[in-house]
Amino acid sequence: MRLELMESLKTGHVDIDEDHAEIIAAINAICHMARNGGDLSQMPALLDGFMRLCEAHFHQEESILYRANYPRLSEHSIFHHQLLARADAARQRVIDAQSQESRLKHLEDMIEFLVDDILGSDLTFVSFLQARGLARERA
Repeated sequence: MRLELMESLKTGHVDIDEDHAEIIAAINAICHMARNGGDLSQMPALLDGFMRLCEAHFHQEESILYRANYPRLSEHSIFHHQLLARADAARQRVIDAQSQESRLKHLEDMIEFLVDDILGSDLTFVSFLQARGLARERA
């Protein structure tokens, strides 16, 4: 399975959508390595890079929402912290996995993390950003 950022999942904010695309590319690279028997000694570094990407994305997204006076920023920030905790736990399970099957299962948990971010919270602020002229209308 290869993830793609479908047009229907884009927020319309260039920076946020670029971050999402970069996060998806990182997940695809990690999954490709895990499925195709790549050098698993590189897995911890790839997963750490993924976590840094997500942390930077969340920081940028929260800054955008702060400057826009988004009224649910506190809730959104809490959700981000919860997602990072889930992703970090999944990251450790991937590293500790003793089989490819187990590793792939835990990677699916990390994919779910991204989907939860986009569908679970990011799409809730799209109309807010659009109303303030900070995001383009989605297709």
